[in-house]
Amino acid sequence: MSSQWNEAEQLALVHAKHHGYVDNATLTRLTGQHPADISKVLVGLRNRQFLQMVSGGRYACYELSSQVTSGTRMPINTVILPSKQETIPINIWNELMQLGTIIRDHPRVNRLTLETVIVQICALAPLGVNDLETLLQRKKQYLLKIIRALIASGRINYFYPHQPNHPRQKYIATEIVSQNARSG
Repeated sequence: MSSQWNEAEQLALVHAKHHGYVDNATLTRLTGQHPADISKVLVGLRNRQFLQMVSGGRYACYELSSQVTSGTRMPINTVILPSKQETIPINIWNELMQLGTIIRDHPRVNRLTLETVIVQICALAPLGVNDLETLLQRKKQYLLKIIRALIASGRINYFYPHQPNHPRQKYIATEIVSQNARSG
């Protein structure tokens, strides 16, 4: 597997392939990581459509997604965004993942750092809150609070500015919006 996969993700996918399932307890035992960290790994793989949940709750169990097992092919060098709205070139996704590393790797990051990273990420590609949730491994409600503040300060804008509650709303850095307005 490529270097974009951490050890826990690799073990989860291999275990699901060979045993038909993977769960938090098994992956915790295999990796020695804390169950909360393993939950983030499993949810991340589910959000990226590699795993699907077959039983929920405290004893959630995951199996390989139908997309993985059916061999459905995506365009070469693309990744499906967690929001399931579109694909994005793998090189852009890898750059987004790299930018998000500072937030993902530290459970407590000051708000200014988080805001700066969100603006940098939204300057590369318009992303929805689910995409940001996957990239930064922060709760959706917390991210929405930060996004509202960034919109109020003018650092990012809605992708659909006339429909703030659009079901596929994305966010884009203000500098990108102003560049498109000048070039258009």
